[in-house]
Formats: sequence, structure tokens, C-alpha cells
Amino acid sequence: MAENVTIHGDVEFALQQWNRDLVQRYPWNPVVFLTLLTIGIVGNGTVMFIYRLRMKKKMEERFFIPILACMDFVACVFLCSFAIYQSFKPVTISSAPLCKSMMYLQHASSACSLFMLLAIAFQRYKMVCRPFQRQMGQSMKYVAIGLAVTCGYLLFIPHVFLSNIVTVDSDIPGLHGQRCTTAAYTKTERTLQISYRLVIFCVFLLTIIIMSLLYSLIAKTIIHRMRLMKSPMSPVSPRATTERYTRAKSITGPAALKKGDKEVFTFDSLRRKRRHFVTNRYSYMFMTITAMAVISYIVPIILAISTGSSGTDVEKSLTYFIFKRLFVLSHIVNPFIYGAFDHTFREHMGSLCVAPVGRRESRSTVNSIHSSD
Repeated sequence: MAENVTIHGDVEFALQQWNRDLVQRYPWNPVVFLTLLTIGIVGNGTVMFIYRLRMKKKMEERFFIPILACMDFVACVFLCSFAIYQSFKPVTISSAPLCKSMMYLQHASSACSLFMLLAIAFQRYKMVCRPFQRQMGQSMKYVAIGLAVTCGYLLFIPHVFLSNIVTVDSDIPGLHGQRCTTAAYTKTERTLQISYRLVIFCVFLLTIIIMSLLYSLIAKTIIHRMRLMKSPMSPVSPRATTERYTRAKSITGPAALKKGDKEVFTFDSLRRKRRHFVTNRYSYMFMTITAMAVISYIVPIILAISTGSSGTDVEKSLTYFIFKRLFVLSHIVNPFIYGAFDHTFREHMGSLCVAPVGRRESRSTVNSIHSSD
């Protein structure tokens, strides 16, 4: 009996040592996801705070921004927190309920964000390409949000049954670890897993095709309107500008025209470009967000197809650990994109950053006055 306890203790010590060696061999995995978790929480939290509480003017085009930020916030928390947990316990995860729930929640919450982008693409199409037809009303918007959440969480229910704790072997005979993965052992499990992955891939591909089609129609409409602005009937067209400054030539002389021509044409061109950007900035913003989301999924999909189910290969799993979860970037970069396209958001961000500094300065001024008294 004492000998069995000693052997069990030795095996447990060897398992913990193996786990520590793997953590030390891949130290960047938890660091990367801890950094991403911090950025995602602060960034999406700030977006929700500003768009919901700070902005007095509620615009139709900004309606889905705090909703999408909330979904990105949830997905970022699930993805990064479980990735950090797996990074510190690469071969010592033993809780099957935790494994199943976290594998399900991280993928389902990420899918909700993708389906929300599809709803946003449809809204942009209605607003830009069909401005005189019936738009998405308030109730329809909430229906779209509900559908995005429902589809995301229903689609990944099979993940609960396919995910489990599996046994992995070490180089030491008789030493085994445990990992949370979707590895399949029997022929039936492999068939179900391949079929399910095929369904997920088809849904993802169909979503991308629909969004690409909608945004291509939006881009076509924007380009058409931009060409109309440059037409001879446009008040800022090149022909009108030329005629105006041809008349100026007879008054001010050739030298003045030569100097003013370049300045005026540059000014008119910049004014047209600025007006075009201001009018269509939210379309460009959501195009960029959608493009970033699609790009972030490319590497994980390629690795999932090329490496297959490598959950029992510990070294391979840890080597590709970050790359297989790169789609988390689609939930982190959006606050930076909002800041690049929405100047009102930037102004509120600036006020949030300046306010603490102003309070500290006023507090120090009051303290100095009291000390002088």
C-alpha cells in the first residue's frame, strides 16, 4: 500500500514537472493572450461606454457599434481567458465540464460577432443602395441582434459533445497527461468531426460570400455617386472650376492664373474627397472591420485543414497555439478602427484622457493654495 502511494506520488510529481517544462518552453503563449485580453477589455469597454453614455446624438449608423463591441468584449474574455488557462495547464486539465463549456462558449461568442457583421452589412446595403426604400426599424434591428446571437450559440452546440478531455503521452513510458481538445479516436467520431467541420466551413464561407456581395454593391454605388460629383453639372466639377478661373485670367493676368490654378484645383479636389469620406465613412469603417474579421480567420482555417486534429500531439498544439486562435484579433482591433474613422469617438477619447490630468492639476493647485495659507 505504501509502495503504491509512493509510485502515485512520483507519477504526479513527474506530470507536474512535465507541465512546468512545457510552460517554460512556450512562455510567450500566456503573455500574448494576457496582453490581448487587456487590450480587448479596455478597448471594447471604452467603445461601449462612449457610444452608449457619452454621445448625446444618437445616429442611425452608430446603432450597432456598441452591440458589436459588447459581443467582441464577451468573445475576447472567453477566448483569451481560456487560452491563458490552457497555457498554464497544457497537460494537466482534468475537468471535462470546464473543457466542454469553455470550448463551446469561445467559439459560439466569436460566431455571434461574425453574424452581427452580416446584419450590419445588410443595414449598410439598405441605407446606401436603397435609401428610398423601407429601412431597418428599431424592432427589426433587435430581431437581427437576436438572430445573430441565436445562430451563433445554436451552431456550436455540437462542440459540447465533440470536445472532451483526452489522454496524451509523454516521452517517459507510463507518464500520461490530459488535454482539452476535439481529437477523435474512433472512425465514427472522426466522421462526425469531419462532417461538423465541413458544416462550419460552409456556413462561414456562405457568410463571407454574402457580406462580400453586399459590400461590393455598396462600393459600386459609392463609386457611381463619386463620378456624378465630378460630372459637368456638379458645382465643384473640374469644368466649372476651369471656366471660373478662365474668366479670372482676363482680370488678373496669366501669372495670377498660373499661381492660383494649382491652389484652386487642389482645394476643390481636397474638398470633394473630404465630403466623400464624411458621407461614406461608416460604410468604409464597417468594410474595414469586416475585412479584418475575414483575414483573422484565414490562418486558423488553413491550420485546421492542414494539421487536422492535432490535440494529442502536445508539441504541435503548443507550437501552433497562438496561430490557431488568431481570429481573436477580429474582436480586438475594432476600437482602433472606430478611432480612425469616427472623429466624434476620437474627441470623446481625448476628453477621457485629458479629464484625469485636469483633475490632478486642479487638485495640486488647491493643495498649493492651502499650503501657502
